[in-house]
Order: sequence, then C-alpha cells, then structure tokens
Amino acid sequence: MERFPDKIGVAVFFQCSHARLSFLNFLPLDPIQLFKRLGDPQDSILTFGDDPNYPTSITLGPTFLRTRTYQLSPIEDWTLATTLVRTSPLPSREDFSSGQLNVTKEKYGTVKRVFIISGKELLIPKEFQELMIRENPPNQVEKILGSDHMVMIPKPRELRAILLRIAKKY
Repeated sequence: MERFPDKIGVAVFFQCSHARLSFLNFLPLDPIQLFKRLGDPQDSILTFGDDPNYPTSITLGPTFLRTRTYQLSPIEDWTLATTLVRTSPLPSREDFSSGQLNVTKEKYGTVKRVFIISGKELLIPKEFQELMIRENPPNQVEKILGSDHMVMIPKPRELRAILLRIAKKY
C-alpha cells in the first residue's frame, strides 16, 4: 500500500494488525512483550538468532491453532491448517529502528481502508483491535458475530456479503 497506493481501490483488513501513519508505536518493540500482551503462545515455537532475547521467527503450534484461531471452525479445517503451517519471520529490531516499516500519509494514508472485526476473536484481543482502530481510524468498520479468527471458514456467507458491499461502495 505504501509503494503503490494508486493501484489499490480499498484495503480490507480482517483479523490482522494494520499499520498506522507513525507505525505501530503503541506496540512494544520486543516481540516477547508483544506475545505476553496478546496471550500465551502455548505450543508455538519461537526461533532465536544471535540475540537470545529477541525471536526471529514463530511457528504456530497445533494446540494454539485449535484454541486461538480455529476454535469455531470444523475439525477438518484445523487438521488441514496444521499440515500447512510454516515458520513466519518476525520483524527485526533493525526493521523497526530504521524506519523501514513506517508508512506515510502521502501514500499509505490515501488508501481507503475497511477493518472487519470477528465477534469471537481469541488471537487478537478486542482491546487490541479497538486500539488499532482508534490509533489509525479506517474509513469503515464491519463486524461478523460468531466467528473465530479464520472468519472465512465459520462465516463465509457473512464475509462474502460484507466484501460485496465494500466492493460496491468503493
């Protein structure tokens, strides 16, 4: 969005953090503190590089996936998800301190944004979602009741209806 804002009609965020113009300075720079704020990573695996206090990647564990992201989804979807899990890199201290992750009002700030909240989200706490919305207000906020983090699985029709409304509006 920062690199090609003119090619984006509207950005839709659901169950993820979205950048703010002064970036996510309400987040602790230390991923360990962030995980503590977001809750117990359970059986997820943090990988550390040179700094034993600063993880470089995370692999989400099956218990974590079942209890925090797929708790309302069919067991078959969770089972499939556990076979597709890959290690995800985490931003480095250098990424944060260099300003590499910052976005600007002139580019990112011109893209229309819609944030979709899941009613039964357990991965990203409600207070954290509200903070993201308050710190960087999107153009529109939608809510899907009775859905877990993987909103497209337990509530595909509701998500489809919202996406169609967004597409027509923007």
